[in-house]
Amino acid sequence: MVGSGVTKPLVAAISLAVVLLTGCGRYAEFTLPLPEGAWRSIAWRVRAESAAPVLGRGAPGDWDASDVLNPTVVRVKDLYYNLNSGFDGKTWRNRARHL
Repeated sequence: MVGSGVTKPLVAAISLAVVLLTGCGRYAEFTLPLPEGAWRSIAWRVRAESAAPVLGRGAPGDWDASDVLNPTVVRVKDLYYNLNSGFDGKTWRNRARHL
């Protein structure tokens, strides 16, 4: 029985918050292990080739006329594909293009 004007939903919400907050403590020191094998020997270096954007917007009426984002290059066997999203002002679309 809940007294002093406290409602059952409020008690349930507080109880849920206590359970959720106490369950996160053990992950405070969580880290991922280092990659094994060849990945450790790769030295990654990022540099800007140009101040221009990697992907530009398409022409008016194109599938990517309003916005483009999420460029990703994926290697499948010996082929490379550029995957990205485009927005024409109404609908987001995804595209894969062979490089």
